[in-house]
Amino acid sequence: MHYMKKVISIFLLFIGCSFLFNANANEVDSLRLLVDRLPQNDTTRLAHLRKIAIIQQSTHPGLLVAQELYKEANRLNSDKYKCYSAFYMALYYTNNGILDSVNTYASEAIRLAEKEEMWKTYFEAAKVKVNTLIMNEEYEYAIDEASKMYNKANELNNTDGKITASICLATTYIASDRINESIETLKAAYKDKAKIKNIFVLTEILSLLSSTAHYVDNYDDLYIYLNDLNKAIHDYLKNNPFSESYNSIFLFIDIHYAYYYVAKGKPEEALKHLEKAQKLRNHYSFSIYSNIFYDAYSEYYFYTKQYDKALAAIDSSIVDLQTLMPKDYYKQLIKKAVILSNAGKHTEALELYQESMHGKDSIDHILSSKQMEQIQNIYKVNKLLLEKEQIKSNRSFIALIVILLFTTLLALFIIRALFVRKKLKESENEMRIATQMAEEANEVKNLFLSNMSYNIRTPLNSVVGFSQLMAIDPDMDEAQRKEYSTIIKQNSEVLLNLVNDVLDISRLEAGMMKFNLQEYEVITLCREAIYTAKAKEQPIQINFQPEFEEQQIRVDTFRFSQVLVSLLTYPTPVNRRTTITLTVRLDKANQCVYFKTVGSPIANPEAATQEVTIRNDINLLFLKRFGGTYEVYTETLEGPAIVFTYPLSISE
Repeated sequence: MHYMKKVISIFLLFIGCSFLFNANANEVDSLRLLVDRLPQNDTTRLAHLRKIAIIQQSTHPGLLVAQELYKEANRLNSDKYKCYSAFYMALYYTNNGILDSVNTYASEAIRLAEKEEMWKTYFEAAKVKVNTLIMNEEYEYAIDEASKMYNKANELNNTDGKITASICLATTYIASDRINESIETLKAAYKDKAKIKNIFVLTEILSLLSSTAHYVDNYDDLYIYLNDLNKAIHDYLKNNPFSESYNSIFLFIDIHYAYYYVAKGKPEEALKHLEKAQKLRNHYSFSIYSNIFYDAYSEYYFYTKQYDKALAAIDSSIVDLQTLMPKDYYKQLIKKAVILSNAGKHTEALELYQESMHGKDSIDHILSSKQMEQIQNIYKVNKLLLEKEQIKSNRSFIALIVILLFTTLLALFIIRALFVRKKLKESENEMRIATQMAEEANEVKNLFLSNMSYNIRTPLNSVVGFSQLMAIDPDMDEAQRKEYSTIIKQNSEVLLNLVNDVLDISRLEAGMMKFNLQEYEVITLCREAIYTAKAKEQPIQINFQPEFEEQQIRVDTFRFSQVLVSLLTYPTPVNRRTTITLTVRLDKANQCVYFKTVGSPIANPEAATQEVTIRNDINLLFLKRFGGTYEVYTETLEGPAIVFTYPLSISE
């Protein structure tokens, strides 16, 4: 069993703050005395205030010092220290979930860092901004910002910046369920580990690699990364002996060692690390560590079949998750259902499983919609920037043409000659492209005829062959005769359907098909089509989800039912069981009825045949004839799907 995926992404928001500056309360007091003794116009005060802010970062006293540093730096016109103070305030607000303030101060730190060329702070502040987007589940925006970070680091040839950007990308991929992309990004960054001099950056990479390895059940890699992480921290502590400042990362390591040993069937070793983790936990530990700590204990108790303790641990791991991380809350409920089931409490397990699946599906739908909206917004912004660049480029080009036109008459003749030559070349290219398209069309036609010939011969051979067998064997028993008759009938139906489909597609393409239009209610039409599909007795389960009660449309009911039935059934007999979800809603903005079929057999690439291709073409041409749309998606988050629309009103 796995702990929450979002824990992996949020972990990075805290990990940088888990490594406190190597100092203690006495050093803070000493620095405070120095600050108070120095005159207010002395820039040395700024350096000492910064040290205090680092020591107390992410705490309320640290916030007060950062605010004091910002005021002093502003008074002395020091953009460098204003940048530092803005960054420390952004860190504090990040760890306290005040995301509006995070965005304000992180943006300020990025602006000042770029101005002062403080690239280390620039990329750290950019990382805070990306992590804020992750916390808001704005994953596409986060990927866009992380990509910009990487491009900036690449321009500067800044290795630490590229690695920081890679960590941001990997974190976003994890949070948005793209684990494989995250692992590839992290491994690429870790490949240059010899260049990573910053212990915190190295720790972030190894921590993420450990988390992702655990998530994909790659426990051998998990063990390697944990050992590398443990060694890196201990090597660092040889010269920086303040181990109490690193409790959080040691807590992370011991929890994941426990996961490893449970997976490897060594519960005694797992328990040792869990007990070590218990000693490392204190009231300063972030709540996120408590979540994964109890999750690890639940896995240990589950493995040792101590189901009551496993349930208590899993309950402790989901405290506050329902409000803070609802998606992870439902995933933990599924784990709890598994524990209940193994404990023999099947009724409770079933209820919990149904609740979690319903909640998870609802959250996934909302998240998917948000991501789509983010992608569209990013596309609009990029399109606007591109249009501005194109306008600028066009203006420059026009200015150049004007200058050239006024230079000499000879230049005009040269330009004209070049223009004519260009047109001739374009015409030649167009002719070549047209020839190539004609050849490709001919190949497609030949391939189509070849496939059709094969598809027609196959059932025809069966009809002819079994008919001859029945004709030459008058003594054939009744059972065998009945079997052969059934085969002849089935293949005749296949042949007839194929011929009808070819005729339909030909009539549709030629615009010669006649339609019998009438007013009919959409939901009733769908239910009738579902009934027809079920009557074919195929191994399918159809979930119908109408989002309105009644709507009349003008339609050829026979042809429209053919479209619906084709989406809900296999064209040829199969044995595998399939669940199909048909969703219907009104799109009043576009004045149409929107249909979505998830799991449709004719969208599944594994079931692709000539008959499927023809059926999709017929559906497309039919809907297009009345102003509708028809799209086939072989891969979506929910599975193969077909989306089509039909207008509320049509002109005949």
